[in-house]
Amino acid sequence: MATLRCELSKAAPVEWRKGPETLQDGHRYSLRQDGTRCELQIRGLAVADAGEYSCVCGQERTSATLTIRALPVKFTKGLRNEEATEGAMATLQCELSKVAPVEWRKGPEILRDGDRHSLRQDGSRCELQIRGLAVADAGEYSCLCGQERTSAMLTVRDLELTLHPAPCLLPAAAPQPVFQEPLQSLQAEEGSRASLRCELSEPAAAVVWSKGGLELQADGRREPRLQGCTAELVLRDLLREDTGEYTCTCRSQSTSATLTVTAAPVRFLQELQPQEVDEGDTAHLRCELSRAGASVEWRKGSLQLFPCAKYQMVQDGAAAELLVHGVEQEDTGDYTCDTGHTQSTASLSVRVPRPKFRTRLQSLEQQTGAVARLCCQLSDAEPGATVQWLKEGVELHAGPKYEMRSQGATRELLIHQLEAKDTGEYACVTGGQKTAASLRVTEPEVTIVRGLVDAEVPADEDVEFSCEVSRAGATDVQWCLQGLPLQNNEVTEVAVRDGRIHTLRLKGVMPEDAGTVSFHVGGHASSAQLTIRAPEVTILEPLQDVQLSEGQDASFQCRLSRASGQEARWALGGVPLQANEMNDIAVEQGTLHLLTLHKVTLEDAGTVSFHVGTCSSEAQLKVTEAAPCLVRGLQNVDVFAGEVATFSCEVSHAGGPEARWWLDGTLLQDGPQSAIAVREGTFHSLTLSGLGVADSGTITFRAGPLVSMAKLLIKDPVVEVVSAMQDLAVEEGGSAELLCQYSRPVQATWKMDAREVRADGRRVIIEQDWNVARLTFRPALPCDSGIYSCEAAGTRVVALLQVQAKNTVVQGLENVEALEGGEALFECRLSQPEVAAHTWLLDDEPVRTSENAEVVYFENGLRHLLLLKNLQPQDSCRVTFLAGDMVTSAFLTVRGDCAVPVRGGQDPSH
Repeated sequence: MATLRCELSKAAPVEWRKGPETLQDGHRYSLRQDGTRCELQIRGLAVADAGEYSCVCGQERTSATLTIRALPVKFTKGLRNEEATEGAMATLQCELSKVAPVEWRKGPEILRDGDRHSLRQDGSRCELQIRGLAVADAGEYSCLCGQERTSAMLTVRDLELTLHPAPCLLPAAAPQPVFQEPLQSLQAEEGSRASLRCELSEPAAAVVWSKGGLELQADGRREPRLQGCTAELVLRDLLREDTGEYTCTCRSQSTSATLTVTAAPVRFLQELQPQEVDEGDTAHLRCELSRAGASVEWRKGSLQLFPCAKYQMVQDGAAAELLVHGVEQEDTGDYTCDTGHTQSTASLSVRVPRPKFRTRLQSLEQQTGAVARLCCQLSDAEPGATVQWLKEGVELHAGPKYEMRSQGATRELLIHQLEAKDTGEYACVTGGQKTAASLRVTEPEVTIVRGLVDAEVPADEDVEFSCEVSRAGATDVQWCLQGLPLQNNEVTEVAVRDGRIHTLRLKGVMPEDAGTVSFHVGGHASSAQLTIRAPEVTILEPLQDVQLSEGQDASFQCRLSRASGQEARWALGGVPLQANEMNDIAVEQGTLHLLTLHKVTLEDAGTVSFHVGTCSSEAQLKVTEAAPCLVRGLQNVDVFAGEVATFSCEVSHAGGPEARWWLDGTLLQDGPQSAIAVREGTFHSLTLSGLGVADSGTITFRAGPLVSMAKLLIKDPVVEVVSAMQDLAVEEGGSAELLCQYSRPVQATWKMDAREVRADGRRVIIEQDWNVARLTFRPALPCDSGIYSCEAAGTRVVALLQVQAKNTVVQGLENVEALEGGEALFECRLSQPEVAAHTWLLDDEPVRTSENAEVVYFENGLRHLLLLKNLQPQDSCRVTFLAGDMVTSAFLTVRGDCAVPVRGGQDPSH
């Protein structure tokens, strides 16, 4: 928990903030105020709470920075040595004191998440999984987090030796000891005692202790011990430099842990002593600490103290001292020095001196510009005593602003040309005595000397209103129009001239701005009427004559001087026009009137008129006959020899010049091989028949000035394969589609291994789509695999189709009976290798690799084995192997008697 405190000169409401955010009292923030003392408590500190905090009182503000020291991360649960069989999976786990990133290593090698290594982290729990174990995976594995580290040994047993142990012909070599319990990281205080322990697999094994790679020797502070299988290193009288990583090595095995030595708590060698001082003097509260430069916190009661004019904190070596300057009666109380581990408290008493003021200062209230007089009188015993004048605790000095007088026992302070900022508390101090009073400076009431005057102006012009007040500097001023407050912007200008004349300028006023304008200052107001004269509407841009060809759109526009509320009317030849599919009538920006006549004809020629109010404008619409043109020209044509080719085009209107056709400059005549036709006078066509390859060339259409040309291409009818089939491989149950595209439509024949393929209307589908031949198998079966050919018009295209069969269980699980304490081996074989997506279940619960259960696969995943050890009668269950949609199950029966294990028949679920 963190506490921030401050103190005001007098009681007033405050607001606490973190940066720009305002804080509210709640479950983590506690906001307290006791008179002039303000306090903010933050509970359950997090690193995100660091930052600048402020206490705001009106225009006053005090700020401080809160720094959060993050707690170091420790391993609360270290790695444990593991032993597993080759081909199985091993899991190493550890746990941190809080969530933090870690790094896994095997020896010096950094491990990455991949096919065989799985690195997981769930909150503060960290896990390393190693799949498909090999003998080379044995060794020391470490998990590192910053400076913290935990290690363990992984031993991998050879599978063949585990399942089929060879007969013992020679004496076995002595097993290498391993660490059953690794070292655990410790944290201890400076000067205390620490013990690092680990446990070996065999007793009395020789070990070597080292720190940071340097071997440690026994001395007065370090004592290595070995008792049975337990190795121990005892460190006495700990020093800060003892912090580091310690390692215990036994032959090729080792285990490491970190020892952190924290500073010893600071103690008081000399406690604070009670003090009694005269009022106005300085109090000295002093104590001596056990360590020089130690950080301490001073408090008065429960309120934390900070350096200021009142309090001074001094620290010289191991001595800490608090100086309280100008002590007063309210300084009486208990003062505490807190080291964070312990506290020392002493009381401070203030002796009251004999009275020195016979009359005290009296509070005043004066208006700005006047002179304030503060007067007090000393006792007759000390009429010549010097005094000090203060404002809000700050000493005042004589000058044009402040005049200080002394006559006999009377002391006076005169404050000239009073301003609002002169408001505050003033004090007269002599010896240890003080008398204080408050001065409040008020502004004289502002009145209106000259009020507003009614105004009448034309629309779109500027208008100005002015009002004169009794004095300059008035701040509580507001202008309103129609009762709505006005602000300075691009159309409203508020200003003050000569200090007392307030002006309002309204720019470009409109008729809707007419109404009451009012000026307000304090409790006084003045108003006037604003009248706006609307201007006459005039035509700024009249209609213009338009000449165009028939079938085109005619557009007219007329711009007015301003928007008019009167209806605008359009007419053509004196006939009123309405908006419809032939006429578009619109208004833009209120002043621009638009008329569009679509696809005008010769009959539409005439006078177009526009009327609004008393204004009107006319223009002439002239329509000329349109010249003939090509609406659609000729298109290139490609045909095979012997086929018919047709060319066509469209002209804008009938009745034009005679149309003629040419082929490469030869004029064509209407006949059996070149049929020329005209439909509805505008659609012209040419149909050519009996064509040969030599007839390729350019076709030309000409009708007066209109000309259109296109290419005629006669192609050889020989069939070609445009897009050949591609080899295809699909899975069983999927869809297989073979395609072949030809240069022209043909009838194709499909064959598989020289035998014709026929459609069955259900699974085998043969389709002919123009020049594309398609063969589809849906679904595809392994028997569909083979070499397919597509034959048409002397062409033959070949492709290979492969349908891959689904994976199946070749050899399923078999029931097993085993004795209590014995082992059971379950094995199944697949038709195809499967490594990643397979699961073993015991009564529907996934099998996890442990000392009693090993999962192995061979032949790249064709053979899968489950070995269960140390069996008990309650282990009897259903054993299931899952791989994709394949499943095989068998029953395990564990007998408590001496019956011989029997391998039963296959489970009927296969």
